[in-house]
Amino acid sequence: MASTKYCLPAPLHGIFTGIAGIIEWNPPVIPGTGLHPRPGNAHSLKQYFPLIDTSYSSTWLVSRHGESLEEFQRRTDDFLEAFIPRVEGGDPAPLAHQAPSGVSPHKKIIFVGHAASCITLIKSLAGSKVDSANIRIGTCSVTRMEKESEGGALGAFKVVGQLGDGSFLTNGVEREWGFRNIPVDETTGRVINDPGVPGSENEVDETSHGGLQLPVPKM
Repeated sequence: MASTKYCLPAPLHGIFTGIAGIIEWNPPVIPGTGLHPRPGNAHSLKQYFPLIDTSYSSTWLVSRHGESLEEFQRRTDDFLEAFIPRVEGGDPAPLAHQAPSGVSPHKKIIFVGHAASCITLIKSLAGSKVDSANIRIGTCSVTRMEKESEGGALGAFKVVGQLGDGSFLTNGVEREWGFRNIPVDETTGRVINDPGVPGSENEVDETSHGGLQLPVPKM
């Protein structure tokens, strides 16, 4: 997986999709201040990124009310448990060009996200082999992971090489960020809430009752 703005050193052949399940993390909103924003959908972004596959249907939509760190990690776990089987041939297929047999032609997946999303992805995939509190991810860094056990995705992967590798970058790893950088309340030790977007106080969050958009595929 790559942190935001990672530029691939060689041509990448495939189709890009906007995966809402690994969208950036936002702390819970301060009550009465509105909701967090939601990025544009695939159709609105295609004019800027022509390779986006607009046939992809999101597995997960994230609540605009924000999340605690515990909820954020649980969201990543739940997203992967639904998404990975789709890629491995489940139903519904995640991409329009998936093989008719239902077996995915994709051998490698690149998740691109902000540092927080990369950290929870690494933790979900590697499980107890890593400590998310000590993971730091720099801009444009890459973490390579390989599956080492059969079955589900959670805890079934290992990190290959360096976590948050930036050795291919001119200046190496820059602007590292980790969960220890998050401002917390000195009294409670909990994450400090953020204000929502002004004017969104009366908007309806369509994910108020859970973010899973599709039935979990049966393999």
